[in-house]
Amino acid sequence: MGQREDHYPYAIYLFSKNLSPAELNYTVTEKELLEIIHAISKFRHYIIDYETFVHTDNSAIIFLMRKPITNGRITRWLLLLQEFNIYLIDRLGRDNLATDFLSLINAT
Repeated sequence: MGQREDHYPYAIYLFSKNLSPAELNYTVTEKELLEIIHAISKFRHYIIDYETFVHTDNSAIIFLMRKPITNGRITRWLLLLQEFNIYLIDRLGRDNLATDFLSLINAT
């Protein structure tokens, strides 16, 4: 979870979750969407009734949100996201320094 102050974003809360054996078999796009769902569930009481911006380097997630027909799991996740005022912003990994830095830490 982050916040913008003086036009600079900074992290105010970080969390992680281990994937279950079944979740490990998801595609990369499904895993990224699952991350968003977990974050929304975790911070639900903070973001309700507020504009929320999610920066992602996976443009396929934005495509899935506009696609009329998806599988059951993705449809359930998209229905959950409709409860909130969420905007997905496609941002290249090299331009998204905070998440790039965190993923480098996790890789080690």
